[in-house]
Amino acid sequence: MNNDVLYNQMVKPAKRDNNKLRSYLIVNPCLCKHIPACPNILMEKAEQLSNKLLEYISNSSILVIAFSETATAVGAACAYYLHKNNQVYFITTTRENYDNEEYIDFSEVHSHAAAQKLYTKNLHNIINNIKHIVFIEDEITTGNTIINLYNALNKKYKCENINFWTISLINGMKQENFDNFKKHNITPLYLLKTNNDDILQLINNIDENGEKYNCNTESSSINIINLKGYINPRFVTSYEDYYTKLIDLYDKIKHNININDTLILGTEECMFAGILFGFKLGGNILFHATTRSPIVPVKYENYPLFSRYSLESFYEKNRVTYIYNLKKYDNIYIVTDSIYNNDGVNSLINALKIKDNKNITIINLGG
Repeated sequence: MNNDVLYNQMVKPAKRDNNKLRSYLIVNPCLCKHIPACPNILMEKAEQLSNKLLEYISNSSILVIAFSETATAVGAACAYYLHKNNQVYFITTTRENYDNEEYIDFSEVHSHAAAQKLYTKNLHNIINNIKHIVFIEDEITTGNTIINLYNALNKKYKCENINFWTISLINGMKQENFDNFKKHNITPLYLLKTNNDDILQLINNIDENGEKYNCNTESSSINIINLKGYINPRFVTSYEDYYTKLIDLYDKIKHNININDTLILGTEECMFAGILFGFKLGGNILFHATTRSPIVPVKYENYPLFSRYSLESFYEKNRVTYIYNLKKYDNIYIVTDSIYNNDGVNSLINALKIKDNKNITIINLGG
């Protein structure tokens, strides 16, 4: 597939809301994140990306590290393809807090939520047998976040005998960034190379005329399916175990899901479980997710986001999250690993009801 086709598929520039460090971000419809999309699209792109790495790696031990929040899904999807002929371990970085658990902290400076963590529980049990560490991102701009985690890992674990890779759907790095990766012996692979100077110019003078809703937290009755046994990927796990458990959970709920005009909705970092369920179910299913990213909505033909709903988080009181481009569906299934914050649950339900959605079910993974 040529670059022009890939660019049109994956690059939809949008304006960050009140971010002085980086005024834009790339909304990629293939990620099933900000824009509802078919899970097959993400899985297809993950397979293409994984195949680039499989040209170099086979029958080896790999630690896949997927970056929060948007790349948690594409990372898990890549691991799905990588684990078929490799021993793969999987973990996501996170912004969530787990009391009394040790972690490596590092920074994603340009982000709306800069502090990230990589929890180290059980990492010491596998790190000496790992031949390759693969950082997975949806888009790399400078690579500084990856370098920050690379340095932190080397400081703690002395990773001299490990090969480091990055794989991303989009790479917008400049030559000095590639040189920095080479200096650290990190090999970057990607599907599409972009020039972010061009992208920046596209969003400088947009008219901020999109729809914005602040969703209330009034109590709503809702159907909840509670599951047990989900493996939390914020702690390192064998990918085989993680995937097997997801399939077990899928088998328990697949007969409860109507696949006609259906949206599966993830929450923040919790995306891949819902994407996998949709991928397995097939039919007329779309996937979408809430996010911590504040993005300006604009009513313009080529702009990706036209409406924004401000919510409370499922995970933490008073944390603001967002969902974009809602519409009416016959069925909505919210797949989440937290219903900790009732106000967050209520605000999302009320956002969905603004568009007259009625058949809403929460599938609580119990993570």
